[in-house]
Formats: sequence, structure tokens, C-alpha cells
Amino acid sequence: MMEEEQKLVKGKNLEGSEGKLELTVDEVVEEYVGSLGFSQLVHVLLVSLAWIFDAQSTLVTIFTDAQPPWRCKSGLCQGSSSSNSGSVCELVPGTWEWIGGHTSSTIAEWNLVCDRRFLAAVPASVYFLGSLIGTMMEEEQKLVKGKNLEGSEGKLELTVDEVVEEYVGSLGFSQLVHVLLVSLAWIFDAQSTLVTIFTDAQPPWRCKSGLCQGSSSSNSGSVCELVPGTWEWIGGHTSSTIAEWNLVCDRRFLAAVPASVYFLGSLIGTMMEEEQKLVKGKNLEGSEGKLELTVDEVVEEYVGSLGFSQLVHVLLVSLAWIFDAQSTLVTIFTDAQPPWRCKSGLCQGSSSSNSGSVCELVPGTWEWIGGHTSSTIAEWNLVCDRRFLAAVPASVYFLGSLIGSGVYGHLSDTWLGRKRTVQLSCILTSITAFATSLSPNIWTYAFFRFTNGFARSGIGICCLVLTTESVGRKWRGQVGQYGFFFFTIGFLTLPLVAYPTRTCWRSLYKVLSLIPLAYAVLLLPLVSESPRWLLIRGRTKEALQVLDRFARLNGKQKLPSNLSLTDPTGSSNAAPCTTTEGAEITPNNRENLWTTKWAAIRMVTVMLAGFGVGFVYYGVQLNVENLNFNLYVSVALNAVMEIPAVVIGTFLLGFTNRRLLLSVSAYIAAVSSILCTFFSHKGTTSKVQNNHGGSWGQLIIEGIGFMGASTTFDILYIYCVELFPTNVRNFAVSMLRQAIMLGASVAPLLVVLGRLSPSISFLVFGGFSISSGVLSLWLPETRNAPLYETLKQQEEEEKHSCVSHNDGALELGK
Repeated sequence: MMEEEQKLVKGKNLEGSEGKLELTVDEVVEEYVGSLGFSQLVHVLLVSLAWIFDAQSTLVTIFTDAQPPWRCKSGLCQGSSSSNSGSVCELVPGTWEWIGGHTSSTIAEWNLVCDRRFLAAVPASVYFLGSLIGTMMEEEQKLVKGKNLEGSEGKLELTVDEVVEEYVGSLGFSQLVHVLLVSLAWIFDAQSTLVTIFTDAQPPWRCKSGLCQGSSSSNSGSVCELVPGTWEWIGGHTSSTIAEWNLVCDRRFLAAVPASVYFLGSLIGTMMEEEQKLVKGKNLEGSEGKLELTVDEVVEEYVGSLGFSQLVHVLLVSLAWIFDAQSTLVTIFTDAQPPWRCKSGLCQGSSSSNSGSVCELVPGTWEWIGGHTSSTIAEWNLVCDRRFLAAVPASVYFLGSLIGSGVYGHLSDTWLGRKRTVQLSCILTSITAFATSLSPNIWTYAFFRFTNGFARSGIGICCLVLTTESVGRKWRGQVGQYGFFFFTIGFLTLPLVAYPTRTCWRSLYKVLSLIPLAYAVLLLPLVSESPRWLLIRGRTKEALQVLDRFARLNGKQKLPSNLSLTDPTGSSNAAPCTTTEGAEITPNNRENLWTTKWAAIRMVTVMLAGFGVGFVYYGVQLNVENLNFNLYVSVALNAVMEIPAVVIGTFLLGFTNRRLLLSVSAYIAAVSSILCTFFSHKGTTSKVQNNHGGSWGQLIIEGIGFMGASTTFDILYIYCVELFPTNVRNFAVSMLRQAIMLGASVAPLLVVLGRLSPSISFLVFGGFSISSGVLSLWLPETRNAPLYETLKQQEEEEKHSCVSHNDGALELGK
């Protein structure tokens, strides 16, 4: 503090002359007074002493209003010498006394026990109520900048916030009444929403006298077994909609329809109430004025956050996730180890066993139950000393996805765009899937799985970005989840396709190769390109055409003729260059994620978390064969668990922070995986013919763990979309995809190891889930944040918002 020296002040040479030295209070303190000197220390000390009395006044009731101990008077109450107030209530007055006397506490003096005990809380409550009223009343009229200009030619211009704070008062009597009157409407909203709890409830019933034996009342399930007319509703037919319209037995699902369509109506009403808003500068239409808005502002104010056109757009794009799921998870069936059996009389003591026992038998004494074409393991004999070769195709598939993610991410951010990249990826996925079915050996099969992984890697990253870039900010999280819902559909339909082809794994690949080709040719041409990508590429006119098409399909008016999109660089002097195709390329695209420090650090953190998420998400799915359950049942259960993961994620994303939701989901997956180890069999996992056994507890916990891993997987993608700007967003998502695929490529090796010791695989999954949850805590929160267009813009805006947030925090901390 003493080393604060006299600093040179701008204009000090003007002292004594006609010049005027004008400084702020902060500048005077810093340059003349000193930041913290002896006088300020004494000042702070004297002022701060008042906090002592404030604390004493607030906390004094801890002693004055405490309940003192009591005791029985000698021989008057037996069995106890002291007890609590509850026991006092059971004693005869006069048989006990307060140990410290009646003046030791307000409770003792005014006998605030038993039926008067709640009165003891009144003084503390009204104390804080008095503090609240005093705080509001001490809002005084503040001096407003420029108030001396009142009555003169000067003009006093303030914002609404400034007028409220300085003239009206933050929260006065009029505002309290206003808030109260408006808030009353929530009562009717709650009643309207929850009324079906009573109107659509199933009332109790009873048997008519002597007509149904053994029970006088029961539930609707028992009613279905009774003869109509032998029972009646206790409250009569008008007591409930179920009773009046007989919505039981085979009609019981109709009882859920009114509540469901009620919420559907609320959803449609919410979207329809997005009305055309007055946009700043709209009166300039037709004049020389120019209306310049960002893509977010155009979507929110002219197009609508989520209208009919965007719903159709999201639906068509999200369908591609079905093929992505099928292409990724097909090896659960094609590369699974099928059951086997001994040939009659050739191996004694067992008719079927596990792969470990097969290695001890003489070749030719056993056979695969489904035949040699039921699986790649059966066809190429990938057991015993060749069992680790069975993991190679799945591993190189994810390795191909890793490499492809980087390639497709670059293509979609630069040359091809989101839509054409998805189209290219779907066509190549179809070709490589068909080629895989023609593989003559394990090495060729592994090569085509690698190419298939490379081909399909563009589907997920581009579909996610293409859907989220077309809607308003409040719907981004939910729309991003829709894609994962279709991934779940692909997962669910896979067993339905695999079961009819269970005797020939090649047929399964051929069937799956047809679907993405049909989609790329028939449906994808109906999808629009991302307006944000078009803007970044300098194709502003096309971006406005896409937004105008969305607006008109949503029932909105045509975009104003003088509307233009804001240059994301914030510079009007950046001259775009033009390609031979007429597309303008702006300087935005020269920004590099890896040379921008904050973005590079953020990207590395996301990728490290993604590695663990990919390892667990895909590893748990591939590890179902080690659960000692019927493979088709286990896969179907995991696929079903994707549905609550998507639904819960969609619901929570609407009002929960991304960072919190991501870490909690990861911890749920970790705990469930570790709990699975307690249900795992020691040693190898048996592959018994027609085996449906195993631990149901393990299967249920594994399903919950997979639901947590699926939620983490889904949210991480949406989080990544919001963490980076448009000009590198697809590249960032592709880098995340690479990290996820790298983790997934290691997972099959652990699955093979899990055939020998299932508990090891679950422990490793738990460890990686915990690490991903911890890493997510280093990422910034993005809920309700805007989607930025360039790295430079995002850096400036985030710094500005960070400073504003810190200022607000300091003010609240006074």
C-alpha cells in the first residue's frame, strides 16, 4: 500500500492556467488519494463495526427464544427427571418446572409449549418480515444524472430500468399489488392442468349383493374378469369420465387420451402464439433505410422459434439417424458368438457349453447351432486363440468413423455444406454396407467395416448441426434430442431386421444397405441448407431465401424487402471474394479453432470427455453379450432404455444447465456400471443354448446405466453445438465425434476381455464415466446463450457477458 506513488495525471500541466482538469471519482482515488491508505482503513474499520450489532440483533433469538431444559418436581412425576416439551404435555401442570426459572426464555415465561409451541416461531418470522419492509422503505429518491437540467432546454434520457430504480422504486406497494393480481392467473392455469387427476381418475367399485363372490371391491383388472352388471361404481356413473364412459379393460388406454391431447394442445398453442413482432426499424421499409438483423433475430422475430416448416425440416433430417444407428450397432448380431452344441455322442457330459469348453474339444465333435453363416465368428472360426480377431472389425469401424469425422467436418464447414455432406455420407454408407456383405475373409470384412465407419460418420455430425441451426435458441436443446430419438428407433428396429436374417449375417448387411440410399435419393432433396452456413460462406441472398421459405410455411408474412443479415465479423469493410460458382467467400472462414487459445482449450476438454462417453456408450451396447441373457432380449431392453433417456433429456434441457445435466448423467452411468460387478459371474460367461437366465438385477441395473450413458452422449453433442460458433461448429462437432469414435474403437477389446471376466469390463466403464463427468465441470454454461457466427464475435461477446455478470455479482454482494 505504501508503494502507491504519485502518478502523472493527464492534463496536470494545465494547473494554474485556464485549462480544466476533469476526472471521475475512481480516477481521483487511484491517482491522487491512493487505492487503500491509512485514512481509508480507519474509515472502513469504523463503518464495519456496525455489522457487529446487526449480527447480534439478528441472532439473539437463538438464546432468548430457545426452549430451556425442565425437570420434575420431587416425587410428582415418575420415571424421568427431565425430558422434552412433548413429554411435558403429557404431565399434569404443576408437577414439573423450568430448570433456569420462568425468566430464562420467552418460551418459559409465556409457556409456549404443547398447543402454543408454534407461537415461539412468530417473533423470528416477523423480525425478518420487518427487515424486508424496511429494505423496501429505505429505497430513497436518488440523484439522477442531469436532473439539474429539468425545466431547461436539456433533455433527460433514461432507460426503463433506470427510471424504475431511481424514480419508481425497485419493489414498492404498487408493484406488489401488480404482481399479486397478475400471479392470480396461475391458480386457474394449475386447476385447468391438474383437474384430470380427479375427473379422469378410476373410482372405486363394488360387487352388487351376492352377484360376485369372494370380494366386495377391487381394481379394474378384476372388473374385467366379472360379468357385466354384477358390479357397480361406488360413486355412481357420473363420478368420473372412466365410470361414465366405461374406460376399463380393453378401453382403459382411452382414459389417457384427454390428458395427452391437452398437453399437445398446449404445445401447439405455445408455437402458434409466436406472433409477428415489431422489429426495430420496420417503418423504414420502402425508404432509404436499411434493416440489418442477425440470423437469431430474424428467426425469433419473423420466422418463429419453432414452426411447422422447422418441424418438418427437423423430422426429415433426423430420419438419417436411423441408418446411423443400424450401421453402428449391426455387429451386435453379425459379430456375436452364437451358441453351439456337441454332435450326438462325440463329446460326453454336455450338449452345449461356452467358447472356453470348445477349445478343449476335438474339432468336428461339435457344431454351431445356427450354422456357419449365422455369424462372422462361426463362419471364420474366431474362437480360442483367434477370439481377439472378432473385435477387429468393430474397432476399425470406429477408427474409420474417427478419421471420417474430421474429413466430413471440414467438408461441411467449407465446400459442401451440411445438406450435401449428409447426402454424400448416406450414399457411401449404402455402397460400403453392401460391399461388406460380400467379404470373403475376416481381413476383407474388417476393411469394409472401416470404410463403412468412414462413410457413415458424416450423418450424425451434420444432422445435429443442420437441425439446431434452423430453430430459435430456446428450442435448440429439444430439437437436438429429436435426432437421438430417431437413433433409438434405429436401435429398436435392428433386432426386428436381424431376427429374420439370423441364419445369414450377409443378408442383414444387404437389407440395411438399401435404406440410406432410398433416403438420400427420395427425401433429402426436400431439406433446406442451413441459413447460418450460407451466411458464413457469403451467400446472404440464399440464406434469406431459406429463412423466407420457413417464414411463409409457418404462416408468417414475407420478410421485409430492405432486410439484410448482419456481417458476423462486425466489419463492413471485409470484402468478400467470389468463386467460379458465384459463391462469396468471406474472411470468416480463415479463422482457425486450434490457433485460438480459448477455443483450443475448450475443444481439448470436450474431446477428453467425449473419449470417455464414447467408450462407455458404445461399449455398454456391445457388452450385452456378456450379460448371460438372450441376446435379442438384452438388445431390445437397451434400445427401449434409449427412449426415457431421450425424453428425460429433452424435458430437462428446457430448464436445466447443460453442465450439471451432463455430469449427473455420467455419474449415474458410473454408479450403475460399478453395481453390475456385484452381479457378474466369476470366470467366463456361459453361452448356453436357449439361455434366458442370468441375473435380472444385473440386467435392470445395466439398463439404467445405459440410460445414463445415453443421456450423457446426447447432451454432450448438443453442448458442443452451443460451445462453438458457426464457422467452426461442424468442425468442432466432428472433433468431438472423433474423440467418441476413438473411445468406441477401444471398447470392443474390452468386450472380448469381458467374455473372460465381466466384472472387469463394468469397472472400467464406471471409471471412464466418472472421468467424463468431472471433465465437464471445466466447460462454460451455454443454456439460453446465443449461437455465435465467428470465433472473434464469440470471444468478444463472452468477455462482455462475463464482465457484466461479474459486475452484477459484485453489486448483489454489497
